[in-house]
Amino acid sequence: MVRFNKNVRFLTMQREARLKKLKDIGPFITGSMVKIAHTCGNKEHCKCSRGEKHENYYLTYKVKNKTKTKYIPVAMEEEARKWTWEYKRLKGLMKEISEFGIKIHKQYGVEKKALRKVRYER
Repeated sequence: MVRFNKNVRFLTMQREARLKKLKDIGPFITGSMVKIAHTCGNKEHCKCSRGEKHENYYLTYKVKNKTKTKYIPVAMEEEARKWTWEYKRLKGLMKEISEFGIKIHKQYGVEKKALRKVRYER
């Protein structure tokens, strides 16, 4: 006897494993951290008047297809880095879960067709 749905079960188990990882996602924020070098308004007495620009971190994110940029205070840099990293992890997990769903859908059709063929040949 031919056993079918083995691949569907395996793929489903893989998807379930990814779904369980979602509970480990911590606080996140949509966007990316970028470092921007700039000059300040105090040109006379500042290092940026000599060409050494100030470097600060900013959060970039989209609102209605427009990129927004917000300053990240130095005291929040590490926390913001963790939040953006968690968002990337979440996006990666969602992509994997979706890909397993597509594979399950395709494999189900393949196995269903093969099962019909086996039944027909009897």
